[in-house]
Amino acid sequence: MKFEFKKFYLWFLLPLTLIVVWIFVFYMPFSAKVKQKEKEIATIKQEIKAIELNINNVMDIKRRGDQVKASIQEIQLQLPTIDVFPDFMIKVLKSIRKESIKLSSFSSNLSSLEGKPNLLLVHPVFEIGLKGRFINMGKFIDELDDGKYFRGILRAKISYDEKEYPILTGKFTTEFTARRSGVLEDK
Repeated sequence: MKFEFKKFYLWFLLPLTLIVVWIFVFYMPFSAKVKQKEKEIATIKQEIKAIELNINNVMDIKRRGDQVKASIQEIQLQLPTIDVFPDFMIKVLKSIRKESIKLSSFSSNLSSLEGKPNLLLVHPVFEIGLKGRFINMGKFIDELDDGKYFRGILRAKISYDEKEYPILTGKFTTEFTARRSGVLEDK
C-alpha cells in the first residue's frame, strides 16, 4: 500500500484547510461582532434600568406633589382666614355654653399675629377664662383638640374655691392656626 499524497491532500488537508480559513475569515470576525453587540445590549439594558428608575422617581415626586396639593386644598377648606377669625372665635366661644361652662374672661395676644409676613399660616394666641366642672372643661378642651384649627394649649391653670367646690376656675392660654388671607398658592 502506497501512500498517495494527492488522495490524502484531497480528503483530509483540503477540508481541514477550508475549515481553518472559514474560522479565521468568517467565524472569528462574526463572533467578535456578536460579542460587541452583546456588550452594547448590556449597556443599553443598564441605561434602560437607570431611565426606568428615574421615571419611577419622577412619578413618585409627582404623586407626592399631588398629595401636597391635596393637603393644601384641605387646609384651605378647614382653616379659617385671619380676616374671619373673630367670627370663628365667636363660634368657639358659643360652644362653651354647650358644655355648661361659663366664660369668665377672654383676651387675645395680637403680637402673636405679627411675625414673618411671607408665612402662609399665623398662630393667634388667646387667653380663655372658664368656670365650670372639671369634666365639662375637659370635654370643651377635647372638642377644641379635635379641630384642625387648634394648635395647642400653651399654659393652663385650674383652681378651685372651697365655697364653690364642684365649680372650678380655669385659665387656658390657647394657640390656634389660621391662614393669612385669600387662597394658599401652589408653588
